[in-house]
Amino acid sequence: MESNSAYKRFVEWCDRNSVAGKYSENVMLAYFEQNSKIWKSSTLWVHFSMIKAMLNVENNQDIIVAVMGILCASRREELCQMSLNNIEDLGNTLVVNIPDSKTRTFTVITESYIDLYRKYLTLRPAHVNHQRLFIKYTSNKCTIQPVGINLFGKMPTDIARFLKLPNSELYTGHCFRRTSASLLADSGANLCTIKRHGGWKSSSVAEGYLEDSLENKKRIVEAS
Repeated sequence: MESNSAYKRFVEWCDRNSVAGKYSENVMLAYFEQNSKIWKSSTLWVHFSMIKAMLNVENNQDIIVAVMGILCASRREELCQMSLNNIEDLGNTLVVNIPDSKTRTFTVITESYIDLYRKYLTLRPAHVNHQRLFIKYTSNKCTIQPVGINLFGKMPTDIARFLKLPNSELYTGHCFRRTSASLLADSGANLCTIKRHGGWKSSSVAEGYLEDSLENKKRIVEAS
């Protein structure tokens, strides 16, 4: 994602259109319906994930973990196991160490995402007796109960259904990780970078993302 957040673009769109009740479902649907003419489905999905994540904190809505999932190419079990000890706040950078991985470390430098992380921490009850990062949000407050692995797996389906994407049930917990790799491939990353990003030992998976890359397909057409 580029440095200007999807959330900021959404707010600016609301301001330009003098939209009242900016965060209602109908407003978001109108925003994505307009952009569906110029964005492909995967792009809509990514932008919705980022916007929804910001809205969750700023408007006391249910917590969506798309930022960590997409930026860090996380599996659902990694999101489930992620703890406060896995993230180091260095001021203008977050260093994220993926649980049970000695090599997969990510840095988050986008200011809006860092602010989102800090705002989320302020909602954490003082009496939580564990270090799990993601805890459930209900009745306008966070509880002490960690988010379970099945809920992480269900989130992409809920997002796809909201966007009215076809076959929404096919959007599984793997979508965060797949979207992350696809975005990296589209940015022009090579095979070694994609393998290291996702922690894949085999080259076949990473090669698949390169072959499916939109930019790669454009280059093939231009060269033919």
